[in-house]
Amino acid sequence: MIRRLLLLTICLYAAPSFGQVWTYDFGTVSDSVTSGAVTSPTFLPAPSDGATAYARVGTGGGKLAVRNYTNFGTGSALRIQAPTSSSANKFDLYNMSSPSKTFGIRFTASFGDSLNNAPATPSGQFYFFAGHGSSYSGAGSFSGTQTFTGIQWSFSSGSVTMSNRAGSSWASATTPTIAYGTSIDFTFYMNGNASSVTYTGVDNVSRSLASNTWDLYMNGVYVGNLPKAQLPADSVISAFMFYGVSSTGNSGNMYIDNIVYTKNIATNPLPLRLKFFDAIPDNNSVRLFWKTEVEEGIKEYVVERSADGTSFATIGKQTGMKVNGSSYTFTDMQPYKSNYYRLKIAKEDGSYEYSQIIAAKVCKIATDMKVWYSENNLHFDKHNHPLVAVYDITGKRIIYAQLASTEYIMDVSSLVTGTYFVRIQDGKETSFLKFMK
Repeated sequence: MIRRLLLLTICLYAAPSFGQVWTYDFGTVSDSVTSGAVTSPTFLPAPSDGATAYARVGTGGGKLAVRNYTNFGTGSALRIQAPTSSSANKFDLYNMSSPSKTFGIRFTASFGDSLNNAPATPSGQFYFFAGHGSSYSGAGSFSGTQTFTGIQWSFSSGSVTMSNRAGSSWASATTPTIAYGTSIDFTFYMNGNASSVTYTGVDNVSRSLASNTWDLYMNGVYVGNLPKAQLPADSVISAFMFYGVSSTGNSGNMYIDNIVYTKNIATNPLPLRLKFFDAIPDNNSVRLFWKTEVEEGIKEYVVERSADGTSFATIGKQTGMKVNGSSYTFTDMQPYKSNYYRLKIAKEDGSYEYSQIIAAKVCKIATDMKVWYSENNLHFDKHNHPLVAVYDITGKRIIYAQLASTEYIMDVSSLVTGTYFVRIQDGKETSFLKFMK
């Protein structure tokens, strides 16, 4: 027996970034490149800050693939499969507009085989570089004189060993090993200025960063201060890249998602990380869901809405629960036809920062996909690997999974009695279901 059913479709579109904190998200793209070079937007989403995205697969096999992965990331993520040779398979963002001599970046990464498990033949290396120069815009791989920050992840038996580029040589990083298949949030803050810079880290702690050094964080925890590579002092940092090489049988893979970067770490800090921030329609209203990682020093979350993505106004507030990993929900009872939402995260010391911007426009779309709830199951028809997220009335995300092409029923008998909201992302189509159990 169907107790209550509401199926809605909402137009979701990429929210533009404002200021100098930028998000590069792979959205719902499902595509790959197996040879040659491709420049966005033919394969990769176009960056919103005026930069150029670049993908390249060399002569040693492997690929770059963007799609939903059941055990990694949010929505679509990038998988770089390393070549057998030193002919790099790489992903770059370069020619950023208005670059500065400080730069901050945060991203989620994991290492493993094509299914994100421990490789049967663990070999190969993956790299992250940030700096300035022509090596970021073409087939070339690494140039020490164009690199400010360099990280190397080397595949070995049982785990990945991590090193950093110190001047012209590689040195063991403070935390050198990472288990295969483990998602890690990496954050790097870089200072190429002639003097020190004070910034607020993703752990909500203010730190002084010495000239020509950078700070490393893993999973929001400060690891240590490291020296730059060989980029000349007082150079701007305008690009970054990921690439892989030298993997026997193309067995080594790196997964990347949730890239956020800032061109000025002192005046435009990276936002405190949210596990998710979603919008779901509910009759004539829009319900917002978010979950935090760090709550220390947070006073409240101010919900802001805009009709054009530029001028925002406060529509509500939520007091911080002061417990890491807390879930929140807020309902916009009078949404516009087109809506942009962001969170102003107010701190106890009077300072604040903003979340990423999400955008939603409720509209009617012809859709072949059908979704309904009946007898402790969610039923799906005419789909292609949809990503399914289920939220309860308090804002908690209870289920987050991707269906295989042969799955048409999801068992939700373990859910307690109550009201639930479901977000179904199937390629470029996003639909929503509200049901009572």
